[in-house]
Amino acid sequence: MKLPERFLSSLKRQFYLSGMEREWPSFLAAFDAPHQTGIRGNLLKGIDRNGLHGLLEKMGISTSVEVSWSRAGYVLPGSLSPALAPGRHPYHHAGLFYLQEPSAMLPAEVLDARPGERVMDLCAAPGGKSTRLAEAMGGQGLLFCNEIRPDRARVLIRNLELHGVSNPIVLAEDPDRIADRLPSYFDRVLVDAPCSGEGMFRRDRHAVAGWERFGPPRCASMQDSILQATDRMLRPGGMLVYSTCTFTHEEDEGTIARFLSAHPGYTVIPIPLHEGLSPGISLPDEGGLPVALAERTVRIWPHRASGEGHFCALLQKKEDPGGTVPPAMPEHPGTAEEWPGLHDGEKRLSAAARQRFTAPDSWTATQEAMGEGANHRETHWHWLPVPPPDMTGLRVLKPGLFLGTQHNRNGATRFEPSHSILLSMRQEDLDIRFDLSLSDDRVLRYLRGETIALTTADGLPPGRIPVFLDGQPLGWARQ
Repeated sequence: MKLPERFLSSLKRQFYLSGMEREWPSFLAAFDAPHQTGIRGNLLKGIDRNGLHGLLEKMGISTSVEVSWSRAGYVLPGSLSPALAPGRHPYHHAGLFYLQEPSAMLPAEVLDARPGERVMDLCAAPGGKSTRLAEAMGGQGLLFCNEIRPDRARVLIRNLELHGVSNPIVLAEDPDRIADRLPSYFDRVLVDAPCSGEGMFRRDRHAVAGWERFGPPRCASMQDSILQATDRMLRPGGMLVYSTCTFTHEEDEGTIARFLSAHPGYTVIPIPLHEGLSPGISLPDEGGLPVALAERTVRIWPHRASGEGHFCALLQKKEDPGGTVPPAMPEHPGTAEEWPGLHDGEKRLSAAARQRFTAPDSWTATQEAMGEGANHRETHWHWLPVPPPDMTGLRVLKPGLFLGTQHNRNGATRFEPSHSILLSMRQEDLDIRFDLSLSDDRVLRYLRGETIALTTADGLPPGRIPVFLDGQPLGWARQ
């Protein structure tokens, strides 16, 4: 492929300064090789690497190339027919896997989120990193996913709901406004920063035009600003992952060097060098890191690994030497009302599921008129496993797991459960369900929106019925 001359001359100089000049020809040749695609099992639904391998076999896809830095990732074959496209398969509609470029699987693994923590994915769309963080948290704690562009935020929300994430808060905010409202709040923050996108050149030909329009210097300035805000929102002792999909030193090790110069209280934590990962490069005369610190960061080079270009660094903020606990944030007041679906679905929800969602201080209810005056209003119910902070003034697009909509018309009330609450559930959460297997031709008919026939042998009552595919929730139907 044709690459910008400024990119070639700048990166060739970087290769020579870092002692990688012998690899320059193979690096250039990689731009003419097919880009890599990957797939990651959904651990929230119990799909680990072995489980994903079994699903792929049932889908007619053969692969044995594991993504070494991912718990449940594979590299997909490069020549799949449209009929075998994973994104069109019923298992994808059930959220059993996430399609993600292999290199992009690295940052969330490095952050190593834990259950019960407050975690922020600061540049979250389209959702690959956020869904992996959610898996690591296991539905416990609060997962904040920020995407300032509304169109990309909508894609992020769809992917979170499809994945069955039950503890998300989606924001569309400037990082500085988040830091102003939630100072020293987060245990872990992931910054997969906007960058010049050099690692995406062979995957997306439009990335070259973006590079020529913006370029590394402008991106580096933006990255510095984002990290300044990140420092303010991260608690003492908290963990920060910074990553990009570009090769330029100025946006990678150089960004970390500038950040450490302004914030000397951070420590660079070594990242294990799994197969395919390479240590960062040291160019101290170019404003970079010394060797000892650069080697704690990692790079993915397309001529060395099954993935596109990537950089990743893990930093820990210094503990407060005085042991001062950050001030407690005021909690969102929630609602005094009771979620109507708690009882509306009693005949279908198991006792365990009802108990899980019985937490009034974690419910939020937002109401809006539907164009018919006071006679028709809708209340949208959301839930989180713990009360969120007071986010007054922030643009909150999704204040938790969307439970459903309460319709109030002329004094009558009807509750309609959401698709997202069903996809967050397990078999044991529902006493009544309609189970289908992949070989059943009714699966595709259901996904096309066609009417499917039931028999008395199915033993299902009238009303709204959850449909399951091979033991995993797929959607609602009405009997």
